[in-house]
Amino acid sequence: SDIVGRGKLPIIAGGTFFYIELLKGTSRSAPVPPNPALRLELEKLTTEDLWQKLFILDPKRAEVIDPHNRHRLIRSLEIIDALGLVPKFEKVESNFDWLTIGIQIEKSLLRERISLRLTERLDKGMVEEVDNLLKAGVSSERLIGLGLEYRYITEYLQGKITSEEMKKLLITKIGQFAKRQYTWLKRDLDITWFDFPITLNKVETTVKNFLGST
Repeated sequence: SDIVGRGKLPIIAGGTFFYIELLKGTSRSAPVPPNPALRLELEKLTTEDLWQKLFILDPKRAEVIDPHNRHRLIRSLEIIDALGLVPKFEKVESNFDWLTIGIQIEKSLLRERISLRLTERLDKGMVEEVDNLLKAGVSSERLIGLGLEYRYITEYLQGKITSEEMKKLLITKIGQFAKRQYTWLKRDLDITWFDFPITLNKVETTVKNFLGST
């Protein structure tokens, strides 16, 4: 509303598609404020214990949540404490017109790019970054709870897996995450899809037609 009120065009780049759905009105977060006291108590539990607790209280939510994401586990338990369960999202009408553009890419090319990006991040010092975080006092439990790179780099630094195992696991897990993202996006029938690589020329007419009709 603030951006539109200044006469500007909001452009949102995903990333975290759940938040885009919140903005579009196709999902709604639970109306439960933070509970600092409860969060302090839950922080004392291991990530596995948090998931087990969630499974007992709300098995359906436990089945779909990332069992290693402490933040989401604690938030789910916070909502359950207030409401009894994590409510289903209800679609609401957006106050804005939306043009959503998605990019389709061949699976083999996507895997190549995932591997390349991972190699670049490791070469630029991500292992050292995680090591420094551990030395600065960030708990291994917290880093593992962040998932993906932070989780498996932490396990490598702990000696639980080798460097090669870490890389193979990350390529597989990031690929699985990308697949889940794509499956999530395919639920939205309003997305206009373009093939990778995407250029301005490919989308310009679509964007101009959208802007001209709003």
